[in-house]
Amino acid sequence: MQATKFKRLSLALGALLALAAPFAMAQNAPMKVKHAPSVASLKDLHPVPPMVADLEKRTFQWFWDSGNPTNGLVPDHYPTQSFASIASVGFGLTAYGVGVERGYITRDQAIDRTLATLRFFNDAPQNDSEDEATGFHGFFYHFLNMETGKREARWVEVSTVDTTLLLGGVLFAQSYFDRNDAKEKEIRDLADAIYRRVEWPWAQNHGALISMGWTPGGKMIPHDWAGYNEGMLV
Repeated sequence: MQATKFKRLSLALGALLALAAPFAMAQNAPMKVKHAPSVASLKDLHPVPPMVADLEKRTFQWFWDSGNPTNGLVPDHYPTQSFASIASVGFGLTAYGVGVERGYITRDQAIDRTLATLRFFNDAPQNDSEDEATGFHGFFYHFLNMETGKREARWVEVSTVDTTLLLGGVLFAQSYFDRNDAKEKEIRDLADAIYRRVEWPWAQNHGALISMGWTPGGKMIPHDWAGYNEGMLV
């Protein structure tokens, strides 16, 4: 129960970072708007209350400090020892760009962490084994071992909604790192490959609806995403 509360808190705080993402994206958007205000001037016009600024900084720091710099995986919960959540990774990828815009880290630091993350997910094994895979058909298991990056346990499903939350961060990275630089181009190429590899028709369990997930033992989960809920992201 405690772990669930921390998970919900981390996801809620991740959503707060996502709200800040448009400011980061606006500065680097391909469309050039004459006399568009910079991020700095926007902050001057609409100063962030100290409590929100502190919350944003500490939220970013959680993703940055708790993540595995080798593979980019981010834990599901805190402070107890945790497996990684692919949804947390998606929020983390968004947080790194926000961190650059707020001056918490350098752009080079964000590039290196983002590259480590995307390289891992691009190269991670995709197959129908019980224990030796990170995902299947382009989707990923909800929970992964923080070190190996493979399925954490046999009760963990390939999750369509959590893959969607991961892809949100992947696509943010693709949009944010837009400079004519070898590393930033690699980020864009990896993001595109990861996104396009997802086989959505495979997860359509009942006609047009998308299943909530899949497990090697139980196969496709019979419940599908429908209605006004997080499935709209899917």
